[in-house]
Amino acid sequence: MPGGGVEILARIDDQVKLRGYRVQLGEIEALLAGQSGVDAAAVVARVDDGGLVTHLDAYLTAAGDGPALSVEQVRAAVGLHLPAALVPTG
Repeated sequence: MPGGGVEILARIDDQVKLRGYRVQLGEIEALLAGQSGVDAAAVVARVDDGGLVTHLDAYLTAAGDGPALSVEQVRAAVGLHLPAALVPTG
């Protein structure tokens, strides 16, 4: 930039801040993917019009040969390892 300033456009990692917690989305994805019946997981931070993260959404694919996937059980299991604010809601 002119004048020697630095402009930061975006983060290059997947760390977000939600309700005072800094978290790597990949860590939550790994925790979700490690649950019984889950084959893969993706976590997305949802933001409001002001750019603040409001909540996390998780997308899961069920393991084909495992038990039926129960979202409530997965959410409860992940809740044992994460603060309630970081457990995906959608």
